[in-house]
Amino acid sequence: MNLILNKIQEIRKGIPFLIDHKNTNRYRIVALESDGSKTAYYFATPIYNSTTRKIVDLTFHSNGETTYCTGSNANITIAEQIHMENNEGCCLFSRSARAIKSSEHELLVGHERILPTTNGIAMEYTFQDSCAYVFSMEINKPFLEVQANDKCFALMSDTFRPFVTISCIGTLDQNKNIISPAKLSYQKITDRKYTITITPCSPLGKGLLIEANLYEPKLLQDTTVESKNPKTNNAFGGVGFIGTTKEFGEQWLYSRPDFSVLSDLNDKKIIRAQLHLPKLNYAEVNLVASEVASRFCSFGSTWNNKIAATPLKIPSQHTQHYVNLDITPIISNNFHRLLRGEGFILKPQNKNSGFSVIATGDSYLFPQILEIHYR
Repeated sequence: MNLILNKIQEIRKGIPFLIDHKNTNRYRIVALESDGSKTAYYFATPIYNSTTRKIVDLTFHSNGETTYCTGSNANITIAEQIHMENNEGCCLFSRSARAIKSSEHELLVGHERILPTTNGIAMEYTFQDSCAYVFSMEINKPFLEVQANDKCFALMSDTFRPFVTISCIGTLDQNKNIISPAKLSYQKITDRKYTITITPCSPLGKGLLIEANLYEPKLLQDTTVESKNPKTNNAFGGVGFIGTTKEFGEQWLYSRPDFSVLSDLNDKKIIRAQLHLPKLNYAEVNLVASEVASRFCSFGSTWNNKIAATPLKIPSQHTQHYVNLDITPIISNNFHRLLRGEGFILKPQNKNSGFSVIATGDSYLFPQILEIHYR
C-alpha cells in the first residue's frame, strides 16, 4: 500500500475506509465514513503532485542506471549526484559513490541511507572515522539570499519563500531513536555553491538524519522558540525538541493553520479535530497545548518576543509514533463551524522534565497530519 495511506491506516487503527475521489485539495485525503460523515486527513505538506494530481508514492523507481522519485512539485534523480528540480530551478547534491537500491523505499550510498520525502529526500549518515557529515550543494540560480541557523539552511526565492531547505532532524542512536539535536553550519564557496556540515550533539550518537527539499507552502505555519538562543527564529526547521535540552534550553512550538488550505470546511459542521505530530524519540514527556492570546508571526517570533498563552490547556496523548492533540476548541466555535483563530503553543507541562522530539509543520519526511471529522 502507498505509504501515505499507511499513515492514515495507522491513525485509524486499521479501520477500513473509502476514499472520496471528489476531493481536489492537494493537502488532504477524505475518508467516507459508514454513518454518512467524512474525515479529512490534511497533511502539513501537499501529498498530490501539482502536475499529475496523483498521490505522492514515496517510492524510488529505476530507469537504466538512474534512480528517481517524484515529489509534490519536484523531480528527484539519483545517479552520480542527487538532482532535484522543479519549475523554479534545480539543485545538485554531491555523492561519494553510486547509490544502490536496497528496496523501493531506500537507497544505500556507502555509509548513507537515502529516503524519499514528499518533495525531496532524507539522508541518514552512519558514523565511521568522522562523526561530521559534510556535503556540497550547487544551484542553478546565483545570488539567492541565505536564511540559516544551527538547525536549518534555506536559499530564498523571495523574502518569505525558500527555494530549497535543508533541515537537521537529529543525532541517532543504534536504534534510530533521536537522542539529541544535531548542529548545522555552512560555507559559501561561490554564488551558487555551498558546503554544508552537520555535527552530532551527543558523544553517544551513532548516526545523523537530515532532510533536503524543494519548497512547497505548508498547512501549518510554525516556529520553535528557545530560552538559550532567545533571538533565534526557526520558521523553516523541520523538528522541535519540546522541553529542555542543554543545547536549546527550554523550547516551545508556536503553530497556526493556514486557513485558506482548510477552506473546504467553511460550510461544514466540525465534529472533532485532532492534530497528529510525528514523535521521533522514545520519551513520553507530558506536553500541553495552549491557545495563543494574540497573533504571532512565524517568521519573526523568538523567545524574547514570544506571545502569551490563554488559560485553555489541552493535554497531549502519546501513541507509538505520534503525539496527539485534540484541538477542536481551537479551530471550531460554539456552533461547530471553522474558527480562524491564532493557533496554539506546545510546551512541556512541567519544567526540566526532559524533551520530546516532534516533527514540525516544515518536515517533509515526517509530515504532521490534521484529522478533522465533519458533516
